[in-house]
Amino acid sequence: MATSILYPENAQLQVIEQKFIQATTTDAATDPIWNHAIIEPINAAKVMWDQLDNYAGRTQHRGIGGEPARVNPVGVSRYEYRPYYMGEFLALGEQQLTESAEMGTWATTLDWRGLSLEKQRQLLTRRVVSWRSILWNLLTYGQYNVFDPRTGQMVAADGYTPRTYAAAFTWSNAGSSTPLADLRNLKYMQRGFSTRFDRTSTLYVNQKTANNALLNTNTADLYGRRVEGLATVNTLDDFNKLLTKDDLPNIQVHDEVWNDDTNGNAATLYIPDNTGIVIGRRTTGVPLIKFFLTRNMMNLDFSPGAYSHIIDTRMFGKRPGEIQVHDGYNGGPANYFPSSCVVMSL
Repeated sequence: MATSILYPENAQLQVIEQKFIQATTTDAATDPIWNHAIIEPINAAKVMWDQLDNYAGRTQHRGIGGEPARVNPVGVSRYEYRPYYMGEFLALGEQQLTESAEMGTWATTLDWRGLSLEKQRQLLTRRVVSWRSILWNLLTYGQYNVFDPRTGQMVAADGYTPRTYAAAFTWSNAGSSTPLADLRNLKYMQRGFSTRFDRTSTLYVNQKTANNALLNTNTADLYGRRVEGLATVNTLDDFNKLLTKDDLPNIQVHDEVWNDDTNGNAATLYIPDNTGIVIGRRTTGVPLIKFFLTRNMMNLDFSPGAYSHIIDTRMFGKRPGEIQVHDGYNGGPANYFPSSCVVMSL
């Protein structure tokens, strides 16, 4: 009869970082949307703003001894935005807190404080993803929708009719598409809006759309500029130098995704394929979009801004209780100048 001899094995257990690390900050290094959107806490329940209607006409002839003509004053348009109320929590229950060990160890007792901090990072990531996806959806589709996860009903929505431009040939049609002509034609859309679609503005696309532009073989457009003289336009940097020279919007790739947990954690692009978002520059230099964080009862002093709390329900007499990690915000975006943005079908 054979005898099986078992030898003890040694091993080292480690903790490594996540496969996909998403931003938890709101700076332009993590998402270019923050070049155009400002987060602003306001101690109010809703947001309203007034805007003078555009002036029109020119001075009328009076003539010697004549009475001056009367001019009608311009009106005022008032806009109102009601924020939505966002919040969620993660719970650490008795079984996890008593039986679990620290990650990367064999038997080290779990420190609930460290685990709570990790759950705070998870919820903070979801909050920043919420802001980013809402802003990009607003610019891409002219609207955003917020749904109740328990009922599936839409509980908040806002929108406007975005300005659009459709290329005669999609940029994936290398031989017929006209990226340069498209951006030249776009400049006509700045008329009458105190907005510039020139070298100081930006066309945001994902990597696939950018690649389509660089593969252009139309000699009457980009490819013709690539091969004339000693010119070389083989990279996006080269292309942008050409665009700057022609006083056209520069292209910036934003190819980031977020994982949609309502759709099997599917990777969802912030900017879809064959779509470009042109964000122009106001001639006055004022910001285009503000993301307001409104008055919030979840903050102990009712102050505006996001909240993040750790609650031990045992402190309220519940046994065995649980540790709850909460995060949320009240608010939403206000696009003051939607005319400064154009959605391009490319």
